Amino acid sequence: MKKIIPIVLAVGLILTVAVWGVSAAEPAGSRSARQDLPEIRLAAVETIGRGVPGAPSLPSELIPMMEWTEGTALLAEAGDAAFYGQSDGSALLRWGDVLAEFDWLYATPRAIAPRLWLADADGDGAEELLVRCYGGSGTGVSLEFLYVVEKTAGGLVSREFPVQVLRDTLREPLEVVTSDGAVYAALGRELVDITAEMPRDTLPRAIRLGIGQIAEYIRTEAGLTGSFAVRMEVGPQALPGPYVAEVQACICYQEDGSFVVSDLHLLS
Repeated sequence: MKKIIPIVLAVGLILTVAVWGVSAAEPAGSRSARQDLPEIRLAAVETIGRGVPGAPSLPSELIPMMEWTEGTALLAEAGDAAFYGQSDGSALLRWGDVLAEFDWLYATPRAIAPRLWLADADGDGAEELLVRCYGGSGTGVSLEFLYVVEKTAGGLVSREFPVQVLRDTLREPLEVVTSDGAVYAALGRELVDITAEMPRDTLPRAIRLGIGQIAEYIRTEAGLTGSFAVRMEVGPQALPGPYVAEVQACICYQEDGSFVVSDLHLLS
């Protein structure tokens, strides 16, 4: 069962990040003519975990994903929370005495284990369970998925960070600009020189920029940081080109279950 959570105005965490890739002599009028990006407010995708009947016997020994071949396996734990992989591909999440099943992507050929954190993510005084799953791999693909889980009277509820919505939201602010023969990726006031990455015999106006299939989430004392790779899209058919930059931002979970993305930076 999925539904969209309403969006609210909130202030995100602040994380200072160095800006890379901007030359000392920046293109004429580039920063002064551009504006910083406002914070982005995103609705989460809510999923109510499926209840598990009875009291199944669960393994207590943590094993590496590379060694898991069948059955149910304990793949990650934090405090009184545990993540179990199941042979049918579903995930079993235990938090205290509550057990629920979710259809999360987490098993790929790279066999990267899920990560769990317990933290007061929204500042309401109660802990949430943060779950990071590695759910996509391949050429030009390295996708992590972020879920914030809360306990409710009806069991465990997961709220997923909507990375696809972020892709759509950043499509317009990510731009290709030129100056004095150089080509730049631009996001707000920040620039990264991508001249060397330009495909041969391709004009800058034939290039668009977008968030590709690489996403990573890092938990620090300052909060959550998301890192999203930027790639070229070439020609009218938007053929995938090389990755040329990275968008890094603070991700702040809200009491109503939505997310605020703030302090966006474009890095080389």
